[in-house]
Amino acid sequence: MISSSWGASAAFTQGFNLQHVSDGLYGRHLYVYSWPNGGSKQTLDLGNTGLLPLEIRFLHDPSKDRGFAMTPDGSWNDEVAISVKPLKVQNWSLPEMPGLITDLLISLDDCFLYYVNWLNGGVRQYNIENPKESCIDRPSMGWGTDSKRGPCSG
Repeated sequence: MISSSWGASAAFTQGFNLQHVSDGLYGRHLYVYSWPNGGSKQTLDLGNTGLLPLEIRFLHDPSKDRGFAMTPDGSWNDEVAISVKPLKVQNWSLPEMPGLITDLLISLDDCFLYYVNWLNGGVRQYNIENPKESCIDRPSMGWGTDSKRGPCSG
C-alpha cells in the first residue's frame, strides 16, 4: 500500500500562506507500507517540487508495477513522467502560479492519464503508453488561465 502526505491542517484552515511552504507544513512524501505486516517499508521524499501529493493511481493491468502520483516532480523507484510548468501571472500571491493537480485518472486500457489542474484550469490527457516519453495527447479541455495546449510533438 502507498499513501501520501497532504500536509498539516494548520496550512489549510487559515488559507494559503507562503511562509507555510518554508515551514514545511505542506506534504512532500509518499509512504510505502507492507500490507501483510502493516509496517512501513519506505518513505519517498519528492522534494520541494513535489509538494501536496494528493492521489496515487496504478495501472489496471495487474502484471505491471507502475503507478502515478499527482505531483509535478518526483528502495521503491520513482521518476518524473509528466511535469506541469507554472504560469507567469499578475495580481496573485506569487509571480508564478504552480499547477495544483486535484484529480487523477488512468484509462481502463492503461494508455492515457487525465488530470485536473485546479489553479490553472482545465483537464488534460497524456499518452502514458511509454511513461519515459509521456506527452500531452489532447489540448486542455475546460477553463482557466492556461487553456491553450497542443498535441504531442515528435
